[in-house]
Formats: sequence, structure tokens, C-alpha cells
Amino acid sequence: MDDMIEVLYNAALEVEKALGNLKEPFGMKVADGADGTPTAIVDKVAEDAIIRVMEENLLSYKMLSEEGGFIRIGKEETDKWLIVDPIDGSFNAIHGFPYFSVSLAIAENDLQGVTHALVRNLVNGEVYYAVKGKGAYFIPSGGTCDSEMPTGVKKFDPPMSLFFAYLGNHASRRSFDIARIPRRIRSFGSASLEMCEVAVGRADAYLLECDPPTSRIRVVDIAASQLILKEAGGEVFDMETLEPLNLPLNLDVRKNVMAVGDRKVMEWVRDRVLEAKE
Repeated sequence: MDDMIEVLYNAALEVEKALGNLKEPFGMKVADGADGTPTAIVDKVAEDAIIRVMEENLLSYKMLSEEGGFIRIGKEETDKWLIVDPIDGSFNAIHGFPYFSVSLAIAENDLQGVTHALVRNLVNGEVYYAVKGKGAYFIPSGGTCDSEMPTGVKKFDPPMSLFFAYLGNHASRRSFDIARIPRRIRSFGSASLEMCEVAVGRADAYLLECDPPTSRIRVVDIAASQLILKEAGGEVFDMETLEPLNLPLNLDVRKNVMAVGDRKVMEWVRDRVLEAKE
């Protein structure tokens, strides 16, 4: 296992331990997040655990977190970024729905500059990780670093297609048109995990397209999972341009996205919905 991935692995494990020791209700408000929305104690405890592991390893980063915004870690000046979603799926965690994760990525410059990525399912312990140019890997529930295995997207088979897609009250009208074309739709509320499910071949695509810009994807949501998916053979698209997605390293820019395991999925959706509606 790559040295940096090992640090991210330990940080994710520390988050899992910290949540296990938390006595207060996960949803207890403790502060306002960087975007002005309430920060629950589950998010703050997770963020603190990540910072603690980085400091214990004497690492310096410009950290961008969904909760704390910009945080400088360590004493040295650096161009390296640590992009963090301490709890991706906070709504699930607070409501007792067992599907949420911690997402960690090392980056330079922008989303396309992510070099290391790790996502840990905080309920069952599954781990997905990737190093740019060196492939993506999966550690099954109950497994260890010794039991890692390469991830691999599945070949697109329309009659057996399965998409993850957000279809809540902020979903665009086009989302519902797209949702009518695969055989099955699922929505579990954790972008990083759902995208990783595509990376290991459990689903064909992940879609989030919202009309209110404030509900769209930010870099902290998918910095890690998009690299994992791409290293597994997939791609993430900007739904406005239908080109590969890029995002700056800030919390201001948001995008509608579609992540696919096989590029034929995007061609299928484009032919049936995107271009047909133009």
C-alpha cells in the first residue's frame, strides 16, 4: 500500500473509532459549517479525527473540508491540498440509515489534480482507494490491507442496467427523464459511496442533477471517488457540457454530474434523453 494511502487509511479508521466512542446524538448541532448550514457533532468529531492523524504524522496541507472550509494543517508552506468530506451522508447518519462514509483526497491545483484518494464506508468498513496512474483497489468488509483487490467497472448491459440517481425535491426535470431509461434506480444519499459502487461494478452510473445550484456537487463531495472511478476505468461528466468534469478547489463552484463505469452509458443517455430534448 502506498505510504500516503496508508495515512489516509489510518485517518479514516480513526474517524470510525471516534464515531464509535461518541455518546451524544449524531445530529446534535455544535456549530455552523463553512457554507452556513448547521454542523452536527458527528461531522465535527470526524473532522477533528482527520486533523489529529495528519498532525500526528507531521504532515502539512491546505485542507478544504465541507464543514470547516479552509484549514491549514502543519507548520510548513505547501501547495498540497487535503480535500475532505468528514461524513458524506450526514443526513443518513443522523437519521440512523446505515449508509455513510468518510472521503479523503490529496490534490494539486484542481479536481483533475487529485493524486491519492480513499473512501471508507463507516458502516460496514469497506474501503476504496486509488493512486493516480496506478489503479484503484477495494478492501472488502472485514478485510485488511493484505486482502485488497483491484476494482473494475462492469461492461454496460442495458437490459440489466442499474443507476444511482438523486430524485428528491431538488432534482431537475431531466433527472426524471433519465431515471426512466435504466431497468432499476437506487438512491442512498452518499455521493462518494455511490460513485465507488460504480467503480467496483455494482452499478452502471451515478447521477445528480439539481435545478437549485446550491444542491449541486462540490469538489469536497467527490474529490476522492472520482479518481477511484477513473482509475477503475470509468469517467465523470459535467452535465452542462457533457465533457469530463473538473472543479476548482473551493466550496463556491457546484456542478451537475454523471459518473459512469462504461462510456457507452453516457452515449445511451445522451441519445435517449439529452440530445432528444434539445
